[in-house]
Amino acid sequence: MAKICPKCKASCKNATAVFCEYCGGVLNDADFQNKDILGEYSKKIKVLVDGFEVDRKKYHSPIPELNEVYEKANKLHSFLLAYKESFDSENKQIDNFIKKTANYLKQDSNFEVAFVGTVKAGKSTLINAMLKHEYASSSVTPETSVLTKFKYGGVNSLKITFYSKDEWDELWQSANKNKQKSAAFLNEFAELGAESQISKYVGKEPINEDLSKENLKKYTGSTDAVHYFVKEAEVSFSGFPFKNLVFVDTPGLDDAVDFRSNVTREYISRANVVLMCIKVDPIHNSELTTIYQAFDNTGGRPEKVFLIGTQLDIRNEPLKAWEELKNDWKKNIVSKEEVDTTKFTRKQGETNIIGVAAYVSLLCDMKKRGEELSRPQIKVLEKICYELFDTHAIDEKFDEIYKFANVDGVYKSIEKFTATAKQEIITDAKLKFQGLFDEVKKYFLDLNKDAKDTYQKGQGSVDEIISKIKEEEKALGELEQTRQELKAKIDEFQGQVNNAVKEINDAIDGVINSIKE
Repeated sequence: MAKICPKCKASCKNATAVFCEYCGGVLNDADFQNKDILGEYSKKIKVLVDGFEVDRKKYHSPIPELNEVYEKANKLHSFLLAYKESFDSENKQIDNFIKKTANYLKQDSNFEVAFVGTVKAGKSTLINAMLKHEYASSSVTPETSVLTKFKYGGVNSLKITFYSKDEWDELWQSANKNKQKSAAFLNEFAELGAESQISKYVGKEPINEDLSKENLKKYTGSTDAVHYFVKEAEVSFSGFPFKNLVFVDTPGLDDAVDFRSNVTREYISRANVVLMCIKVDPIHNSELTTIYQAFDNTGGRPEKVFLIGTQLDIRNEPLKAWEELKNDWKKNIVSKEEVDTTKFTRKQGETNIIGVAAYVSLLCDMKKRGEELSRPQIKVLEKICYELFDTHAIDEKFDEIYKFANVDGVYKSIEKFTATAKQEIITDAKLKFQGLFDEVKKYFLDLNKDAKDTYQKGQGSVDEIISKIKEEEKALGELEQTRQELKAKIDEFQGQVNNAVKEINDAIDGVINSIKE
């Protein structure tokens, strides 16, 4: 039966509701002893209701087909912000949900392929090999600390986005929280005199630069102080092979600064396809955790995760070593079931685990174009040629070396998504929102259940106390009755004693009187 709010006269359908969902007024306070606490909660709910109606910043859908989903996501974001403001400003889980919804709402209409992995896992080298040019930062620095996007553009350009003040403050706090881990970062920051340039870049508007190796080195390398303040670099050029895909080179999962590693973990949830780059060694636990996270974020479609075994050329007997290693990897990430949404199926274990020698592939492409290779580069090709074919005749075995490098295998795996990219974006967005919504819903249902359990336990405790008091009162009543009965017995006994004493005294008096006579 619906309840009518005495304050705003709205009809509230939930018969067990305590507060009005429209104004926060109290619907029923009969079961509550402390009216002051009830009033305080009523005020908080009023703030929550009002906060939900606040005209907050709205994020617009990048695709018309997602308008409805984005409307729901905006409402969820507004609710979480209002809840934080009115009820629980220090709740880290709510902060996490707010960050997730904001991250979701910021995605654009691009089909994004994220290259993730630990520092020096070969992410940037693989991107360079797939682009057939050295665009991604690999030789410049041993790690990619700047999230870098590569996309098609009619005009070659480089767009640089800087950290906001809040983002920089968070990064700096992260670096100083674990100084032992981030010692190299802090030392290099000081050596480059980067502190004096904070005000020059932090919080500034994005800038556009000419696309050149010099500018790429300046903003994404480690030799210029400005790279510390770059949040994102976007490289657009006409030679990019996919017009509707974007490659994203991410910071290492074990970056010296946790803030930058977390950027990668958050980006995994936004990406449409994840290429997890792992050096050809046994998988570490941290890498395995990231793989499972990637599986979870596919909405039950693990086929959109690829494990790339990199630097295959550094192993002795590389083909044999790869087969052994691949079988070892499968033990943890391939299911025995024909259908599984949390691991690879056996078929996916064959198609989505790919071994590559990206640098060898890049050198082959450079040689194809007629570029003159340096002596160290030639040695790399000679070494793998001898390892595979017991000869240094690179030209004779060139096609077979290129096939071994297998970057084309990764290329073809990605290429199949181009025909359905738009539909994939729509499907992914819907699945990801549903997953996020379900996560938030479960949190509040669990919170509600905990509150009910606490209330019921509290009610049980009150009932037990009342029952105990009654038992004690009964015991006290029985004790009082016993005391009264005992007193009566004592009084009766005392009366009998007094009578006996009187009789004895009378008898003695009689004897004395008879003697006197």
